[in-house]
Amino acid sequence: MSAWSEILEAVEPLEDLAFDSNVVERLAASEKTLPGIHFYTPTFKSYATSEIKDCGRSAWPAISITGGDCKLNCDHCKAKILEPMIPARSPEDLWRAVNGIVEQGAGGMLLTGGSNHRNEVEYDRYYPTIRRIKDEFPHFRIAMHTALVDGAIAARMADAGIDAAMMDVIGAQDTITQVYHLRRSVDDFERALEALTATSMKVVPH
Repeated sequence: MSAWSEILEAVEPLEDLAFDSNVVERLAASEKTLPGIHFYTPTFKSYATSEIKDCGRSAWPAISITGGDCKLNCDHCKAKILEPMIPARSPEDLWRAVNGIVEQGAGGMLLTGGSNHRNEVEYDRYYPTIRRIKDEFPHFRIAMHTALVDGAIAARMADAGIDAAMMDVIGAQDTITQVYHLRRSVDDFERALEALTATSMKVVPH
């Protein structure tokens, strides 16, 4: 038994799952060629466990282009997740907000906003400002909550300089319809993920 097999068996939440030992062995043998996996934790909420704690709101703040507003009003969120974020309802507000957080030592930000009724965040007028931010502060990292996109929108995000594309992936039609109140399909989410992975951006499905 490999070290990886022992590690998997020791993970309590996975104890009832069966793993194909051959697959585990093959992955372990090729681990040097596998890409790294990065885990991210939100900074707009304070938390701490015995293993990890937050890095502080000023290190990687969240900015919402719609403030606390969201058209979807999903059952699990009710737009509450947007409330503690820094509002930037115009490109000028975004530019000022980023200059302020850079002065405070931030290394990057999450850029997000409430969705329209098609689960799209309307970033169109912000792309020139995002490009300006990246040109002015080349080491400043931007993660964007993309919502649903097509190939053209994904390309605009990449061209603007977005470093990481973060997308909620929903695989159950009932959840899309009943929780998110959307007239969209699982296929729409699959196509959006394909469009994002076709760009140079890092893609963070969650």
